[in-house]
Amino acid sequence: MRLVNDRTGEVQYFGTTVEAMETFAASGFNKDLRFVPDRDSDTSEDNYEATNDAMDSLGESVNEFTSTEDNYDDEDEVDTNEAEQAYHLGGDETVPYVPSQEYKDSVNKAIESGELKPYSNSHGNEVTGKGVSQIAVDRIDRHQEALVAMGISHAPPIFAKGTRVRDDGNKRFREFRSSFSDMPEAKEALEALASTVRLEQREDLEVFSSDLLMNDDGGLNIPGEAPIFLEEAGLNALLSKMRAPHTLTGTRSDQLFPSGYRQFLALDPDVRAYVWNKQVVKADKDATINLRTRLNGDGRSVFGVVSPNYAVVDADEIAANLAAGIDFTGAKGKLTYNPATTNVTFDALWMPETITDLAAGDVFKVGMRFRTNDSGKGSINGGGISFRNLCLNLIILDEKYAPTFRIRHMGDVSHVKETMLSHMEALKAGFNVFLQDWGYLNETPINKVELWGQRFETVTDALDYGIQEGEIGKAIADKVLVEALTVGYDFEQGNTLESLVNSLTRGAWEGLLDEVESATLEKEAGVLVPVLAAKAKQVNQMYFQ
Repeated sequence: MRLVNDRTGEVQYFGTTVEAMETFAASGFNKDLRFVPDRDSDTSEDNYEATNDAMDSLGESVNEFTSTEDNYDDEDEVDTNEAEQAYHLGGDETVPYVPSQEYKDSVNKAIESGELKPYSNSHGNEVTGKGVSQIAVDRIDRHQEALVAMGISHAPPIFAKGTRVRDDGNKRFREFRSSFSDMPEAKEALEALASTVRLEQREDLEVFSSDLLMNDDGGLNIPGEAPIFLEEAGLNALLSKMRAPHTLTGTRSDQLFPSGYRQFLALDPDVRAYVWNKQVVKADKDATINLRTRLNGDGRSVFGVVSPNYAVVDADEIAANLAAGIDFTGAKGKLTYNPATTNVTFDALWMPETITDLAAGDVFKVGMRFRTNDSGKGSINGGGISFRNLCLNLIILDEKYAPTFRIRHMGDVSHVKETMLSHMEALKAGFNVFLQDWGYLNETPINKVELWGQRFETVTDALDYGIQEGEIGKAIADKVLVEALTVGYDFEQGNTLESLVNSLTRGAWEGLLDEVESATLEKEAGVLVPVLAAKAKQVNQMYFQ
């Protein structure tokens, strides 16, 4: 199979149609690329024409795809230039493309018809019947059950559930894991957020709205206070809060400045002050508002205006509350704070170092998110995040965010904090099955547990003993078994329980064993997983407990 760029003339060659399709997906479905099947790869004229028809169909269907980015609701809408203004901690994530359902249906149809094979190894040779890992299938089913309980619904994988990823998929996973390792610890990110907000030295001033006069430079003249300037967001909020005690003549509203924000921005400061001072005399004499202020240069400015019953639980308090109340061991933090809007988004993410038989349909990263706004423009809300692999090389991914709670800034402050903490604890508990699967085996050295009545210092010691004593591959010739497991361990390395299991599953499908022997060895690895997990749980205090 060839992929031809009609614009540049570049030609790429592939051993299988699947590899060509995934490269096409990785290019963002570049319309300059064209599939050209090789006649030499299939002598059947019917199959050649069928493949051409299938690729034409796919070419039409991949023009529709959607981004998995979730959007703020109207209450929490972010300015379009927020990404440029925002304070970032943790680096950017690449937002994956998710193909349309029509595209996935076309791929599945091509696989079912035999035009596309569901799995190929790194050399492009078809591996019939060896693609699906039962260990992966069981894990995916277990994880899917947990996700459904949390309200997270992923797109189905393009290939059969549990089909092992190719070597380039494992390589891409390691690259993702390396980038993940470079992110700050979740607790560090929360502490950085708290420190950043505290540096603003925020203060709230409760004032009678009718007492607010405006100076010719645009600043507010407040009795007993130095002049305070208005940030754009503060001006917008203030205009919306100014009310008369009754409906104004000629209108159906008690608003003093209906739709006044854009008009005020267009006025010079002295003209703005004139209009304000003329209109403010009509304000309700008994109405009070809270001006949310912070340090801004040599003075203070208003960044938000709220009602007196607004429960002030700012981002620094939320961050400190979570850092003290949630065990974030093993989690990395991704933080975005926009000072102009006070919008905050924080993600605590978990990702394993390795996944046994990483496959199509596997979720490889999970986390929990909270959002808040401190200017009175949004509630505290949050939910779970999940990243799923849909293909064989981790190019087509599905990221989902499922909001599960929303807390208004109302009532007792301590109750607001407690309620949020309980929601975040529930979110983390929902991901326990992931953290258990990823944590026990990966974090536990093999010399910490007893296996087959023995203690082993290294994985190779355990493999040697298992072969000699018939605990591993009893029906497989020792010489062939040793060679297969050596290949498996050379790829995995490490001396954890995870390394042992991965050595068995990798060795099972490296092409040195027949299908029956491979299935036997993989089954033995599957039986070991719950046994080793139980042993690891006894000797570890893991972050998911």
